[in-house]
Amino acid sequence: MKLLTLAPDVNYTGIDIVPDLISNNIKKYEDSQHRFILADLAADPLPKGDIVLCRDCLFHFSYNDIFLFLKNSISSGTPFLLTTTHKNDKEFQNVDVLTGEFRLLDLFSAPFSLPTDVVYRFDDFISPQPPREMCLWNRDQIITAVAQQQRVCARCGYLNQSMLLFDS
Repeated sequence: MKLLTLAPDVNYTGIDIVPDLISNNIKKYEDSQHRFILADLAADPLPKGDIVLCRDCLFHFSYNDIFLFLKNSISSGTPFLLTTTHKNDKEFQNVDVLTGEFRLLDLFSAPFSLPTDVVYRFDDFISPQPPREMCLWNRDQIITAVAQQQRVCARCGYLNQSMLLFDS
């Protein structure tokens, strides 16, 4: 945070579920351009902005919470999502975890199947960590992917409430 210098017309809102982290960031960094709020990305509405930046977070979320986060991102009306995904050359398959646990996560593979034709991408890891990247999708790409997964899950008889972006 201390290295983030914003242009005069840019505002930053940091969101976290850890009260002490938010409290510390408010004390150290909050000013007219930086604000911090305590919220659950999977349960609480996200404020509208120019971009949702979600780094190093989703691989700690259950499938259900990832879908809830994606729905929240869509519902915010924010036009872009920039988030972390692990690079995967068929070396691993996505597995569900309890929120708070960790696993490698490939957002291009099932059950998310986000499009590979991202708006922008860049590497975001230091060896020996598993290779990962930050990928930028526009809102329409996220809507299409979540809606497609909703149709797939409905056909196979597995439709979790978190996947309901649109009424069936």
